[in-house]
Amino acid sequence: MDISTFYFTENVNIQTLLFGLVILLIIQWLVARSKYNYNLPPGPIAFPIIGNLPQIISSTDLYLKIGDLRKQYGDIFRLKVGSDNFVFVCKTELILEGLVKKGEQLKGICNWVYIFDKVFQRKGVSFNSGKEWKDLRRIAFGEPEIMEILENFKFFFKHVSAVIPENFIPFLRFLRWNSPIENVIKKRQELRSYVKTKIIKHKETFNAENIRDFIDIFLLSLEKEPNQESLSEANMVQTVIDIFAAGTDTIGTLLIWTFLFMAKYPDIQNKCREEIKQVTNLNRPVTMEDKQHMTYVAATLLEIHRIAIVSPISPPHAAEVDTILGGYDIPKNTVVSYMLINAHFDPNYWDNPKEFRPERWIGENNELKKNDAFMPFSLGPRVCPALALANTETFITFTNILEKFQLVKPDESPMTIDGRQSGITHVPVNDNIRAIPL
Repeated sequence: MDISTFYFTENVNIQTLLFGLVILLIIQWLVARSKYNYNLPPGPIAFPIIGNLPQIISSTDLYLKIGDLRKQYGDIFRLKVGSDNFVFVCKTELILEGLVKKGEQLKGICNWVYIFDKVFQRKGVSFNSGKEWKDLRRIAFGEPEIMEILENFKFFFKHVSAVIPENFIPFLRFLRWNSPIENVIKKRQELRSYVKTKIIKHKETFNAENIRDFIDIFLLSLEKEPNQESLSEANMVQTVIDIFAAGTDTIGTLLIWTFLFMAKYPDIQNKCREEIKQVTNLNRPVTMEDKQHMTYVAATLLEIHRIAIVSPISPPHAAEVDTILGGYDIPKNTVVSYMLINAHFDPNYWDNPKEFRPERWIGENNELKKNDAFMPFSLGPRVCPALALANTETFITFTNILEKFQLVKPDESPMTIDGRQSGITHVPVNDNIRAIPL
């Protein structure tokens, strides 16, 4: 056989192989579509293999794109991410139905999606499920390397998303080997190494009579239940990372929002400071015991968190069984995300929802009011495990800053407060303010 014939045969064989592979994938896609006769939510036409990647990959603010799709397809609709159905729930009543009423049926996690599988590896409290997840929720650093760790978390929250191309077409990871997502996975190893080092030091100095932090709580639980499979080192490492993540970038972003709102609304800032003064006389640090006497401060924080919700879209859930939501079938393993930001601006639950008005949270007897449509940490079984931590850190930091500083806009020009969704979190476009010592 001469060499030209050899190359011709090789090219034909490769082309035939690729053509056959494409045909098989298309057949698999068609079979998957026709396998069950489900009444699925409506949605845009999906392409074979890549699903709805073209419709959403160009969007930088996913929640805005979801809002546009809602106008076309209604309060509950679906997109195809690779071979998976992603259902987006946009109406407050349907969000409450999915998170609370049917929370047990829809509390699963889509661990098979590429980015979540590689980053979380089915460990910890954020992307775990079953008995391990329940056990871990029940239990639930001024060093040179800390700044690098915080930067890693910032990078993570900026780039992790359910709609990255690799989730649609997993083999793209071999072509995009230096993409932001692959760098997220690499940085995850740095975080794991940091946490493992801390755990080793904690084990060496552990004293059951002197519990210092969350790692010690975990070690104490392990001492009481040494044969508990859920309390593995892998779960300990990822759980610490989950809690650390909740206490850094997300809470840091929320605090930036609070300071921006105070600079824009100096009258409300002064009211908060006056209430703080009535309790502390501005001569001692604010503590959590003071919160019960600071209704207006608490109302202000609630109102900021309503308008400037840090996570506009809930983390993706997964249906653990076949169920129904909003009159549509939700088959087992369907991925479901909730547009939490829609609930926060629903005029059926909030009077003039775009208006920043802390007074809406205060009742006739100066008590804080509740609202079913307020869900910045999500709701139901998958409510954020760091909710109490976030509320505590936000209150303590906010009040003690106001006690010592006047927050003002950078110049005399009108101040606007705009945000954009970068990965998971909703961050301010401009965070430039001045803090003047009192």
